[in-house]
Amino acid sequence: MNAAKNNMRGLTVFISDIRNAQSKEGEEKRVTKEMAHIRKEFREAKNVDGYQRRKYVCKLLYIYILGYDIDFGHMEAVTLLSSIKFQEKAIGYLALGVLLHESHELIPLIINSLQEDLQSRLDYFQCLALGAIANIGGKEMAESLAPLVQKLLVANTSPPHIKKRAAQALLRLYRKYPGILSADTWADKVLAILDDTDVGVLTSVCSLLLGVVQEEPAAWAAVVPRVVNTLARVVIGREYAKDYVYYSIPAPWLQVALLKILRNYPPPESSAVSTRLAEVLMVVFNSAESAKAGSVNHKNALNAILFEAIHLVIHYEGSSGPYQGMLKQAAALLGRFISAKETNIRYLGLDSMRHLASLSSETASMVKKYQDTVVISLRDADISIRRRALDLLYSMCDHSSSKTIVGELLTYLVTADYQIREELVLKIAALAEKFASNYAWYVDVILQLISTAGDHVSDQIWHRVIKIVTNHEDIQEYAARTVFAALGSSSCHEATVKVGGYILGEFGHLIAEQPGSGPMDQFRVLHAKFPTAGLTTRAMMLTTYAKIVNLYPELTAPVQDVFRQHQSFIDAEIQQRACEYFHLSSGNETLMQAVLDVIPAWNEKQESGPGAGAGVGVGVGIGGDTPDMKSKGTRGIRSPSLTSASEDLLGLNMGSALNASPNGVSAGYGAGPAYGAGAGGYNGAPAHPPSDGSDPFGLAVNTLTAPLALPAGTSSLGAPGVPSASNPFGLQGAGVNVGTGSIGGGAQPNNAGLLDMLGGGAPQGTSSGSFTGTELALVGGAGGVGAGALTDDEKSLAMYRRM
Repeated sequence: MNAAKNNMRGLTVFISDIRNAQSKEGEEKRVTKEMAHIRKEFREAKNVDGYQRRKYVCKLLYIYILGYDIDFGHMEAVTLLSSIKFQEKAIGYLALGVLLHESHELIPLIINSLQEDLQSRLDYFQCLALGAIANIGGKEMAESLAPLVQKLLVANTSPPHIKKRAAQALLRLYRKYPGILSADTWADKVLAILDDTDVGVLTSVCSLLLGVVQEEPAAWAAVVPRVVNTLARVVIGREYAKDYVYYSIPAPWLQVALLKILRNYPPPESSAVSTRLAEVLMVVFNSAESAKAGSVNHKNALNAILFEAIHLVIHYEGSSGPYQGMLKQAAALLGRFISAKETNIRYLGLDSMRHLASLSSETASMVKKYQDTVVISLRDADISIRRRALDLLYSMCDHSSSKTIVGELLTYLVTADYQIREELVLKIAALAEKFASNYAWYVDVILQLISTAGDHVSDQIWHRVIKIVTNHEDIQEYAARTVFAALGSSSCHEATVKVGGYILGEFGHLIAEQPGSGPMDQFRVLHAKFPTAGLTTRAMMLTTYAKIVNLYPELTAPVQDVFRQHQSFIDAEIQQRACEYFHLSSGNETLMQAVLDVIPAWNEKQESGPGAGAGVGVGVGIGGDTPDMKSKGTRGIRSPSLTSASEDLLGLNMGSALNASPNGVSAGYGAGPAYGAGAGGYNGAPAHPPSDGSDPFGLAVNTLTAPLALPAGTSSLGAPGVPSASNPFGLQGAGVNVGTGSIGGGAQPNNAGLLDMLGGGAPQGTSSGSFTGTELALVGGAGGVGAGALTDDEKSLAMYRRM
């Protein structure tokens, strides 16, 4: 374009006017004027010769580069392709390469010109066509022009500059249309080019082979011995032209491309090829010393080759042969790189060392000696270095170094910027649980994590703490004492309040006899956080208060005052809990002890999932002990005899005691969709309305064949019955799993209204618990309530809502 501009005075003047414009408005005015002039000239095409067409297309191209839209002139560029003058044809290809894309409507119009130029005897016409194909590409070009490009690539008569452009054009077409280069037909012909002595041709062909073997490695497996041979010629034999020596490094781009190709394959099976490759890698590793001296360009070129060689050795890890001893040498080189002054070298060194450390325990021990250097990198000014250092520490951590690394990460967390805190918190929590020598240390780490960066601690992390404490009796007292001390801080994070509320509600009695941590002290410390806590946290704390009253009746008065104050609270969840716990704490003590019993151990195999119910929520059943329940650590009691309305404030009267069945008992919290329905409290599978419209509300579910069949001693939500004329709400359920803590079907409805429709029937299992927000009626983590004789319409509606 420079030669064209020197010969076109009008283009030079136009560019000068644009550069001398005093404002953006002045530039736009000049561009608009010029575009109007060009449009007029093209409309009167009789006066436009090849020189003027070339000049105007150059002006349009310059305007397009400035950022203005060009909606005309494309056909003039296409016309230039048919010229026999190199200057005009070159401008035409240049403009179309910039203005067109692979799906442009003008692509079919230029394919014929491309075919003619590819078959031309003039190699510079072939170069222009190959350059346009590499710029535009596309499936249509691949189908029409691939055979001609392939022929130019493999032809013995093609000069080096044609082969180089043909390789790049073919790579562009292959990426869009892989079918053009079948390994069965072209593998031998393309691989034969690797015997060429021209380094430029080898570099271009290696780029093509790299793109091909990444897609079809097995079909091009014959490339391995040829690549090794080419590497040996360059590195050991020094067969290259002086023009391709870059700061004393022979053909660095070719070496990098060849090493990248080998990373797509396992070590060579041939012992001769494998030995030859090992010799090449040793020469590359031994040349690392020269990187300490020399210019920056020399260091960069050599380090690029070293990193690719290290990646290849890491890729061969675990293989027998001459590569086993190279891993230690690679680790030593990486240890030097992570201490380099150049930021890019440190970044690549940390990233490569992370790959090495993650391979096996043996490789992780190789890099352990550089732990102090990696810790220092955590405080680097570049955040990308800090991220790679964090990833490396995570990969190199093991049981012997876990406490040191976690301690360093916790120290760094205090000053870490917010861009990296979330990732840092997750890695600390994962390492603390994975390498915990004792769970007391794990609890300390998570509580420190919450106090330092509580806003970045997800619910899954503190849910996991609760699960571990619940399942390990040996740390329950320590956990209760620790969270009680943490709650005494004035800057206590809300996540700590959630953990403390749960643990004190379940295990606070273990420290109740210790000085300064009695029941009233625990209640005061917790309730001091109540006014500033969120709605979900307040709901959990209400459940904790109910648990405290269950164990210590002397606290009934202050706790009931809290319940009474929130019976009209604006949030429905808190209001419902306050009402239910107030009536529960005012009623039968035996019933309250059954409903608020200690949560059993979690099932370690239980996985969370969408729709699994409230997080830490469990179901409740009433009945006697069974062998299955005892094996699960779940206590049961006999169904109490409730006869008067004052004793049945929650409407849990079972009616007749005939055929009473033993059921498991448990109660708990609802705190979010983290661990499903809790210990023994599962939801039944939801119904799906059939397409025929026979069950529009999806109420007809046969839980006898439901996928969530539960063992005895657990608690599940029984399926509702099938709606019918006598059972319009489908409340006469199937009654499945009766006697195993599930909710049975309701009684036969009658015409006395909703009260009797839900009223006393055959004794069934009873569940109770707490939900969170919309989970109340959708997937409730604590089950619902079986049929019973309800005392009044208001309580009937409330219990119906729970179902």
